Amino acid sequence: HIVLLRMCNAWRRMGITRDGAYSMAVVNVPSLEPHEIGRLVDDVYSWQHNGYGCNDVIMAEYCDPVCKYYKRKNYGIEVQSSLELSEAFKDFMNTDFSNTSFDLKDLYPSLVDNYRFFPGELAIILGDTKLGKTAFLQNIVCNLKAMNVLYLSLEVNNWMIYRRFLQVANQMNKSQISTIYKYNDEERISELVKSVQHINVMTVPPDIDSMKEIISDLQPNVVCIDTIDAVEVNFCNDPFVKMERIVNSLKQIANHQDVIIIGISHISKGASREFLSVHSAKGNSAIEQKADKIIGIMGDRDLDSRRIIKSLASRDESNFELACDFVYDTFQFRELKC
Repeated sequence: HIVLLRMCNAWRRMGITRDGAYSMAVVNVPSLEPHEIGRLVDDVYSWQHNGYGCNDVIMAEYCDPVCKYYKRKNYGIEVQSSLELSEAFKDFMNTDFSNTSFDLKDLYPSLVDNYRFFPGELAIILGDTKLGKTAFLQNIVCNLKAMNVLYLSLEVNNWMIYRRFLQVANQMNKSQISTIYKYNDEERISELVKSVQHINVMTVPPDIDSMKEIISDLQPNVVCIDTIDAVEVNFCNDPFVKMERIVNSLKQIANHQDVIIIGISHISKGASREFLSVHSAKGNSAIEQKADKIIGIMGDRDLDSRRIIKSLASRDESNFELACDFVYDTFQFRELKC
């Protein structure tokens, strides 16, 4: 019954008449009584909406690479009425996001306004080399104890990124962490592991087409990609086209999988000599167009440890500017009193 609903809806979109759909339904689903098939076909052909898309649970089960909609997953693009939009907004306002979203203000109280990250959003962190982009993102996710985090460390190997997570989460330096493990202090090791047990790490660069499957299998609330240009795109040698494909796909995945995706991006060579803006990301304009939030990290790595964290763009939040001290010994970003 539920599969035939999808089949009839597809036939209708193809321009097949009601009688034609009924005849094919009788042949394809002989287990249903003719009157039940007729009622079902009549219902589908009287609908005022497009019906089922690629992300429908039944449609997804029969998803096939030979389908022309397979790559973009854009079959049956939904058009919603104002009443449907009203209901969707009502659901959003009454949804408990306590375990699926977070507010940057909870981590850095000096922010004047809230700066919330919601499921379905793509956020990008920009900054010059060695300013602490990875460390800042680690500072965020170490505090998200109630959320399941998948961290794709595509530039730093597994043992090093793990040790740095422990340093951030426990305010310890490299030597302290190494000593505990060197002397196999099981009690202390157990405490360290618990401090980051909500974080899972992947160091093998995935193909962008496999990202959705990875996220579906692991069901994280937050996905961090460090860095996004290390994600692989098959049969693509143009760096600009590659970046556009990655960013567009990540935004679609965030929406469809209802997950927060935070990516780290390098900046262009020209931007390294200027004050960061929404246009500073390496590659074409895909990031500034598709990202819901763009956060920049600025400072002089050779002069001092002061860093300015600034919102360069946000669809639905007020911009902010935050002064921090980057404590390289423990990889922590500590707020500075202005």
